[in-house]
This record gives sequence, C-alpha cells and structure tokens, in this order.
Amino acid sequence: SGINYILEDKEIKRLKIICKVGNHSRTTDKVYTDNEALLSYEWAIYSHLKRYFEKEKRVEVILENSYLTYVKIYEYMCRASHGHAIKFAGGIGGLTIPLMKWLYRVNEQIKADYDFMGHFHTRMALPNLMINGSLCGFNGYSVRKGFRADRPVQSFGLIDKRRGLTMTAPVFLE
Repeated sequence: SGINYILEDKEIKRLKIICKVGNHSRTTDKVYTDNEALLSYEWAIYSHLKRYFEKEKRVEVILENSYLTYVKIYEYMCRASHGHAIKFAGGIGGLTIPLMKWLYRVNEQIKADYDFMGHFHTRMALPNLMINGSLCGFNGYSVRKGFRADRPVQSFGLIDKRRGLTMTAPVFLE
C-alpha cells in the first residue's frame, strides 16, 4: 500500500525497489552463500512484490540471488546488501572499524560511491553510507544481545543528480 500511495503522484517517473534477503528469514540453520536468497522466506515475499508490480512501467523491483546488488542512480554507483557478512561481535570501537575494512575490500572488487544496508538494528549515516534502523525498535532480543535502546526507525536519503547523497534522515515509526 505504501508503494501504491507513492505511485498516486503522477510526477513519479521511476521507482527502483532493491530487495535484499537477510539472515533471519532463512529456511535452514546454516547459511549457504551461493544460494542464500533462494533459501529465504523474504525471497518469496519479494518475488510476489515483483510479480505484483510487473505491469507498472514506473516500478522496477530489483531482486537478485546475490549478496551485493549494484544499481546506478544518475552517475553514482550504489551498492546494497543486508549487512550480515560484516562481523564485529560488539567489539571496542563498535561497527565502524570492521565496516570500513569490509567496504575497502568490496571496493577492490567493484567501486561504489554509496552503500546501503540494514542488519545492525541501529540507524547510522556517514557521507557514503546509510544503515537502516530497526522496524521493531527495542525489544526482548535487544535486551538479550545488549543492543542500544533504539526507537523504531527507518532511514531515508536523497541523491541529487549533481551533488550525490545530500540528505539522510530518520523516519520514526512510533
């Protein structure tokens, strides 16, 4: 319904929706890297979404069986991932040190101007990176894992044709 609401605005020329599976919805205990997406309940949901919008010419649902998805927005290469390949075990310095190391390594493969991911249940924005927050916010799982008491929040960003990623903002879900 949210996508249909956006499409009510006839000025919307193009809407790209990147769908990435994560680590919680897998159908197996073990992660199988080469076909992780196909062993995910999210994959089934995203497949239905893609089918639902297949006749809407303004909507492109991007669903790939790969950990990383690359999409050009204007002249900027954007990379999307769920984020669960990055391990930091709550270490000193938090997520930023292993995250920067991971970004350096994947940029050796294909250079991206911007990265977008979720997984860490904590919203973060850096000049070249947006990490989505948590839909559910602070809950029993957060207590058990020792996570920060974050509010239910998602991330919003704008990419300007000439200036790149110019704005990131929280979208509070309370």
